[in-house]
Amino acid sequence: MERRKAAKAGYDDRHWTDKPLEDMKERDWRIFREDFSISARGGSIPHPLRSWEESTIPQLILECIERIGYKEPSPIQRQAIPIGLQNRDIIGIAETGSGKTAAFVIPMLAFISSLPPFTDDNRHLGPYSLILAPTRELAQQIESETRKFASPLGYKCVSIVGGSRNSNSTSAKAPRSSSPPPVV
Repeated sequence: MERRKAAKAGYDDRHWTDKPLEDMKERDWRIFREDFSISARGGSIPHPLRSWEESTIPQLILECIERIGYKEPSPIQRQAIPIGLQNRDIIGIAETGSGKTAAFVIPMLAFISSLPPFTDDNRHLGPYSLILAPTRELAQQIESETRKFASPLGYKCVSIVGGSRNSNSTSAKAPRSSSPPPVV
């Protein structure tokens, strides 16, 4: 009897894992976010990803994700990627190793893939993307992770870092040249 009343009222007591994407209600999305400890603030926040397959990520990038071995999106990826795919600003906070780099690289590559390829006529307008990092080590980590996605798509990744390494070695320093070093 109660199930009939619930059905008449449009209430669906199935868990979100048992529902197709189009049957998800706001209550289901709230439970989904709770299940993955996702907290989001702002206006018109898109629903998180339930799976890679249900996303609007371009097929070529989905193939890279599969090749790399990502089975399921992490919590930060579940919420950040849909926001990034809308070309919106986001501040994501998550633990080290949680997939933050992929959370911003995947939408970045989706955007870049919609742009015309570089030619001699438009090369001066590049690069198509620039990622800034506060430390050399983080820049190298981001480059390594980005290269996993970008290289199979035909994009080049280059890390340019400034400053010098602090070294505890006792070797003599090379004399300073008056010309600036080449950027490699």
